Parts: sequence; C-alpha cells; structure tokens
Amino acid sequence: MIARASASLREVLAYRNRRVVYGFLRIYDLPARAATQLFRETRRFLWLLNRVPGLVVPSSMMAIDEMWHAFILHTADYEQFCKDHFGHVVHHEPATSKHPRRGRPRVDAQEAEALVTAVYDHLGPVTARLWFDDFARRYSPAILERSRARQP
Repeated sequence: MIARASASLREVLAYRNRRVVYGFLRIYDLPARAATQLFRETRRFLWLLNRVPGLVVPSSMMAIDEMWHAFILHTADYEQFCKDHFGHVVHHEPATSKHPRRGRPRVDAQEAEALVTAVYDHLGPVTARLWFDDFARRYSPAILERSRARQP
C-alpha cells in the first residue's frame, strides 16, 4: 500500500492482525469475538484521531485504549499500519501528568465534548452509542481489571 495522508475508513477497517488480538487476549480474559470487535473499534479510533488530532481517551473507553496499547506492542506492524493508512505514525500520548500518582487522568468537560462531537460528526450515532454506552458498561475499568488474565 502506498503511504498517503489518510486512507478511507473502509480501508482502515479492512486491516486485520490476529497477533494483536491474541496479544490482547493474553492480558484480558475476554471472548475472542469481543477482542476482535475492540480491535476494529481501535482502528476506527485511530482513523478518527488522524482526522481530529488531540482527542483524548476517557476511562469509559479504557478497552479501546488497552487494545491500542496491545497494537503498539507489535511495533513493526503498528508502524507499518500507520504509515500505510495515515502517512505517519499515530503516537500515543498519555496524559498522566494531570494525575501523576495513580489512576487514569480525568478528561475535562471540554476534552469530552470534543471527543463526543468528533465521534458524532465523523463516525455517527451508532459508533457513539457503542463507545459511550455499550463499551462503558461492558468494559468499565473495574470489569477490565477483573478480566485481567492471571500471569504465570
């Protein structure tokens, strides 16, 4: 694939990488179908982040953030995916400086509004409901913590 400024969402969603999904499943004890869906939505988020830089990931979207981490661990695959689809690597910039001692940093009202607006404007209400309602319920930080696979 030739590097360009931005691939279509359809092209981004067509990308597959089982190693990323399996890597995520080594960390989280979830059904493979759920991990596959989370990887698809992570690619959707990366596409959006390429179009609307500076968006943040609230704790309600922790599952997408964790899948992004799993993808980044496959450094060569992640770099090639980003370059092929966006023309550059989409960097993960943690905002831990807001709350350096523990936990995920809070997303302020302005950041949350920017994210919700971007999702509605670029991805539509179905994706917004999936991310902000369904995923927030199914993959809350507490649920993800309980689903963490026990490491040997």
